[in-house]
Amino acid sequence: MTAPAREVAGSGAGPATLDLALDAGTVRVRLATTPDTETVRARVDADPDAPLGWLQGLQGLAGLTGLAGLLGLGDDRGAPAEPEERAAAAVAATTLDWDADTRRLTVRGPRDLALRGVPLAVTVRAPEGSEVQVRAGAARVVVDGSAGEVAVRGTGEVTLDEVTGRADLRCGAGEVHVARLAGPLTLRGGAGGVRLDRVLAPAEITTGAGRIRIGEVHADVAVRAAAGDVEVADAVAGDVEIGTGVGTVWVGVHAGVDARVELRAAVGRVHSELPVHRERPAGEQPETRPLRLRARTGAGDVTVAPARPRPALTP
Repeated sequence: MTAPAREVAGSGAGPATLDLALDAGTVRVRLATTPDTETVRARVDADPDAPLGWLQGLQGLAGLTGLAGLLGLGDDRGAPAEPEERAAAAVAATTLDWDADTRRLTVRGPRDLALRGVPLAVTVRAPEGSEVQVRAGAARVVVDGSAGEVAVRGTGEVTLDEVTGRADLRCGAGEVHVARLAGPLTLRGGAGGVRLDRVLAPAEITTGAGRIRIGEVHADVAVRAAAGDVEVADAVAGDVEIGTGVGTVWVGVHAGVDARVELRAAVGRVHSELPVHRERPAGEQPETRPLRLRARTGAGDVTVAPARPRPALTP
């Protein structure tokens, strides 16, 4: 038995507000300028990428915790016993709603405890610049295209193509990747890694553990990590402040940038590969905004060097 998909669609001018909530599976949002760019579509289906044996795993966890009865995972509880049947029930229990007056799309996963752990795939198509709000639970979140404001709460992986408005991310153990950040970012993470490819707006990152990798930096960046390595491939402008309790720090400084650098390691080595000149080298033009770098670690090495391609930023 294959779970039947459900859809909702709406139209109208301008970006929309996408209010999405799903506990397990994948939320994928595609934002694009196309002939039907004013159309908003949402589809919910069984997640084709869900690992095999997810129901058996859920049953095993429920048995260990004594929640099998509460979650309807016993054979005599009346809930569907087969994965396909349970997925079909979860799809049917998902709320899809489009409000044309406010241009707001609402998607809510099943409320029934017996169905909330069923992995579903929610796919949304909307115009560029739409606002994206996701309460993801353990679901993976992928946003392709240029989004306006973005707010994500969850413990799963988060991938954002481009953000032009304010971004507020509260993540657990999942990896976070933002390709182009053009709006201010506040990120609170647990144990997952963080990767920002291009930073054009202020970013504040606080994590418990995990590797932090940043590509080009053109704005203020503040990184605070309890543990984990921090790498900045190409710092061009802004106030960049990096602090990690345990881990190495590596920062590449863009050629021709006037940089003021303060480095500190309580236990470890501090090293600068930057050339020091009394006058600017011939042929180099200064950037319009100076770079101020403050980097420290409790235990580990701190290195600042001329910017160069970093293998860590390769996908």
